[in-house]
Amino acid sequence: MILLTSHDSAAFSTLRSSTMTSDALPAERSARPGFDRLVALLCAAKVGAVLCFDASRLARNGRDWHHLLELCGLVEARVIDHDGVYNPCRPNDRLLLGMKGSISEFELGVLRARMLDAARSKARRGELRLSVPFGHRGAGLGLDPDLRLQDAIRSIFARFP
Repeated sequence: MILLTSHDSAAFSTLRSSTMTSDALPAERSARPGFDRLVALLCAAKVGAVLCFDASRLARNGRDWHHLLELCGLVEARVIDHDGVYNPCRPNDRLLLGMKGSISEFELGVLRARMLDAARSKARRGELRLSVPFGHRGAGLGLDPDLRLQDAIRSIFARFP
C-alpha cells in the first residue's frame, strides 16, 4: 500500500510526497501499524490517495474496510488499485468498492473453510502432521536428548510458573 500525501488533499494533482507501508502479517494478528497509520493520516486529512495492489485487501474485515471508505470519502481521498481510480464520494464508486470488500471477505471465509476441511480430512486418514512442542522429539519419543535445552526449558517454567 502506498499513501500519497499532499498539502491539500482535495488538490489531488499537487502531490508532494509519498510513503510506502506494508502490513504483510498473518491474518490472526490484530496489530497492524501500517493500517493504523493510514487511518490516522486519513483522519488528519493528510492523504490524497491510497494506492494498493488490491483495494479490498487493505482491511482484514468488512468493518475496517467500510470505515476506511468512509474516511476516504470524508477527506476526498482516492482509492487506486490495478482496476482503476475510485472516488468514495461518488455513489457508484462507493458501491463498487463496497462490493470488492464484501467479495474479498467472502473469499477469505471460503479459504478458511477449505483449509479446515483439508486438515480434518488429513486427520481422518492419519496424515495430519502437527509441530512437536519445543523440547520434544516427537509423539512417544520423549524429550530432546540435549540436556542444555532441557535445562533451559525447565528454568523458564521455574521462573514463570
